[in-house]
Amino acid sequence: MKAEERRTVRNRGAHRAQAAMGWILSLIAVALVLYVLFELWLVPVRIAGDSMQPALANGDVVLTDRLAKYWKTPGRGEVVSFFDPASGTLLLKRIVGLPGEVVDIVSGRVYVNGRPLDESQYAIHTDQCADMEPLAVPEGAVFVLSDNRIDAYDSRDERVGCVAFQSIDGMLRFRILPATRLAFYY
Repeated sequence: MKAEERRTVRNRGAHRAQAAMGWILSLIAVALVLYVLFELWLVPVRIAGDSMQPALANGDVVLTDRLAKYWKTPGRGEVVSFFDPASGTLLLKRIVGLPGEVVDIVSGRVYVNGRPLDESQYAIHTDQCADMEPLAVPEGAVFVLSDNRIDAYDSRDERVGCVAFQSIDGMLRFRILPATRLAFYY
């Protein structure tokens, strides 16, 4: 083999090594982007139970936005995720009361500062919801309820209570499964 042919073979080998290194670095970059996307920003959550029906059904898969709370304070009507103080389970509930407001429930109807809250777009079984004495939502916290009012494991339960803003893990952004029920929540 001539010297020139050996250099050509050597150059091909070096080129293959560079190409392989490029692929490896690309895969590492993709893995890093996916990690940031699904671990630090958009967290996939499988809905377990019927507490948020009709908006979210048992088995739905949603994405919660962990970063949104840093540039936008969650408001009334938004669905937020937080960890159950008793079990550590991730819960999703809807905000109905904001800091400084007084929330009470009379004959299944939610009142905020004495005015009835229009929940016709999301709440069900409100007629089966027990009355609740007026409760002042503390500063830095929100009052959350399940959309399906038969499920009382929300701010009505003393184990949950009002949820501090710093305890909110994320805000509901997308329903990705089932594909027939794709939805974007803003």
